[in-house]
Amino acid sequence: MMLININPAQKSVGVLSLPRDLWVEIPDFGGSRINQANFIGDGNAYPGGGGPALAMETVAANFGVRVDKYLLVNFDVFTTIVDTLAPNGVPVTVSEWIDDPDYPDDRYGTIHVKFEPGEQRMNAETLLQYARTRATDGGDFDRARRQQQALDAVRAEVLSAGGMINFLSQAFTLWDALQGNYRTNLELNDIVALGDLMGEIKREDIHYRVIDNLYAFPGLSPQGEQVLYPDFAGIRDLILDTFYAQAQLSQAEMKARADEENPLVYVFNGTQVVGLAGDTRDWLLAKGVRVDEIGNDVTNARALTEIREYGRYHETAKYLAALMGLPEDRILRSGDGLIAEGVLVALGRDAVEIIGG
Repeated sequence: MMLININPAQKSVGVLSLPRDLWVEIPDFGGSRINQANFIGDGNAYPGGGGPALAMETVAANFGVRVDKYLLVNFDVFTTIVDTLAPNGVPVTVSEWIDDPDYPDDRYGTIHVKFEPGEQRMNAETLLQYARTRATDGGDFDRARRQQQALDAVRAEVLSAGGMINFLSQAFTLWDALQGNYRTNLELNDIVALGDLMGEIKREDIHYRVIDNLYAFPGLSPQGEQVLYPDFAGIRDLILDTFYAQAQLSQAEMKARADEENPLVYVFNGTQVVGLAGDTRDWLLAKGVRVDEIGNDVTNARALTEIREYGRYHETAKYLAALMGLPEDRILRSGDGLIAEGVLVALGRDAVEIIGG
């Protein structure tokens, strides 16, 4: 499930992914996984729109976010839209090796899918596989980030030269052709208007976040099922940061906020480039950033540099990302155990260019 907040006045967008196993209170029905709200609403003919209506009320009741519109789609909608709007595929940068021998196919069996680190152009079916697989250490949390990455890749392709004209010309045909594969209270004119608006929103004003293992904790439901219990206070702060992001701060303001957090800072080399961690430490020191420890992590050869939070040090992570010219979707909340607490700069192959540029 993704919550999307669009602010036409500020021309900004916030996208927040909620894990399917999040244990919440479903109005009139008690505690359950959040992904059950739609099923329960449909099964009980919930007033005002069945499953989607109950899902929207569930979000509002638990997180204080009023949801006005909904769009529920199946995989056919995704692949058809991508094939139509991006017939040559979309470029996606894979950050780590993915090897999934048990990816579910459309015949209730499994197939073996693999993705190598680096940029590649994916057609609709490959992009769907990339967005659906859970075969990484972060499981569902990583999958949510890849889904956001896939959404952003399609957005960029649609907004490329000629892409928006193609979208507007195909919107009416797709709307009719895909009937029965989606449910929504949006009108076609709403979707066309949103497409126009997206052309006016800069990438840096789109904020992607995931409710991950810093905001939800594993446990057992009263029925003994494995679920995730939300940290409601932390999620409220995350919602504010995602949907109501403040104006761009200066680097001096960002540094001041990072200094208040004052976490330990680590730099680990995830490449085969000898000495890259030390060189990056020296580069950061020259910019006034204390580095407490350097090391190596070559278990997965990485294509992209990431900033990983271990604990709540988001201001420090944002400052380091800004110094290194990284987009905010390279900031990850991590629980992989590489460090106990602090902020880790996980170097990928692009780090050579970052510190040498």
